Formats: sequence, structure tokens, C-alpha cells
Amino acid sequence: MATFDYSALKTRAEALITKFGQTATLRQLATGAGAGYQPIRGTPTDTPIEVIDLRKMERDAAGVLTKEVRRQLLVSTKASVTPQKDDTVQIGSTWHKILAVRPVNPGGTNLLFKLELET
Repeated sequence: MATFDYSALKTRAEALITKFGQTATLRQLATGAGAGYQPIRGTPTDTPIEVIDLRKMERDAAGVLTKEVRRQLLVSTKASVTPQKDDTVQIGSTWHKILAVRPVNPGGTNLLFKLELET
């Protein structure tokens, strides 16, 4: 069975996120030496990334919209960094903690990352 080449789809996803998205900053904390129970944090690394900010209103069990907003980001792979849970993202002037990272990678090709943010 022939495999599908996802490289063109990856290029298209990167272009669309750049065109319709915005620039954000991904901050990753390096872990240094130290005991397992008391690691020493290294210097943070800030990387500019391209994102599309999705804000979704939550619904209760009856389907009624609540005031709670869930925030997701679609992140381009163009910056060649892999976001991790507990990293932070700056959108505008506000920093948000990453709660979950879901890569979209059909056939082993990372097309984009879906991030769930703490609001």
C-alpha cells in the first residue's frame, strides 16, 4: 500500500496559520542538574511562534452556554519547536500555561499542534 506524502499539506498548514494567525511567544524552561525531587530550573528560552487563537464557549449538560471560555491554539510547526505541557505562551501581554499538547501528525508528519491553555 502506497503512503501519502503529507509535506505539501504541512506547507499549506504553515502558510494558512501565518496568513490568518498572529505571532505569540513560547517560553520553555530548561531543567538543569539537581536531585530528582528538587530539580534546578535552567534559563528560560523564548521562541516566536505563529498561532491561531480559538476561544470556545463552554456548554453545560443542558446545552446552555456558560460564561466559561476554553482557549485553544493551533500552532504552526514552522518554528521547529515542540511545545510541552507546563510551558507558557504569551499572547499579547498575557502569559498562559499550557495544559495539554495534541500534535496533529498523520503518517508521522507533524502538521500542527493543538494547545489547550489555562484561562
